[in-house]
Amino acid sequence: MNDYQHISLLLIFRIIFEITFFVIFFWVSREYLVKFLRDLKWRKRLIFYIPIARNIFWFFYAFYIFSYLINVNVILAGITFIFLMLIFWKSIINLIYGVVYKIQNGNVFGSQITINEFSGIIVSLKNTKMEVETEAGKIFQFPYVSLFAQKVSIPTVGKSLLVNFKYELKDQLSQQDVFNLKKQILCSPYVINPSALSVEVYNIELKKMLSIKLLVLNSKYIDSLKSHVDAQCEKLVN
Repeated sequence: MNDYQHISLLLIFRIIFEITFFVIFFWVSREYLVKFLRDLKWRKRLIFYIPIARNIFWFFYAFYIFSYLINVNVILAGITFIFLMLIFWKSIINLIYGVVYKIQNGNVFGSQITINEFSGIIVSLKNTKMEVETEAGKIFQFPYVSLFAQKVSIPTVGKSLLVNFKYELKDQLSQQDVFNLKKQILCSPYVINPSALSVEVYNIELKKMLSIKLLVLNSKYIDSLKSHVDAQCEKLVN
């Protein structure tokens, strides 16, 4: 039996099954399992860190498969490695830099960032690139590798502002309604410090009122934040 025959159909199906299983596992973990957490702070942390753990896992899994191919057939392993590097080189490098950047800086989603002379709000931290929205509403994409070669600064939240939005409610809100509302509000990149988010329902005369307090990085983002909160409260208010 030659080396090529060691790579049986059973092995190929096993690898396909493992890849499928772990893809589904990480997807279900991020999209569904975290929803069982009632603590929104931990929920947001896991949504951020699960993709990092997933990417690190795939690095080791790829190394495991490559090591196995080397033991089976060095030429086949070399051809596979060169082919993947030629096709996915930029994506692989940005994926690695993305993991390093996220571990070094933490969850900077919603932070203001300055890259050389460019400034905006971080609205997405993808696997291979970061998306930044300007005051004009335009979104620009920056590969992670470029962030290590440019002057980048992220201000602290020390100058953040506390804003309070108030609405008149149609009906009383349940605890689940309040929880869901918080979850939707935290989807906005303009909200900083999730633990500072406060959603309260109170009565004033014969009216039921909803008060939402949260921190925003800068006054120039209040209008965008209010539009997001208004959209989430639309079905709840008069």
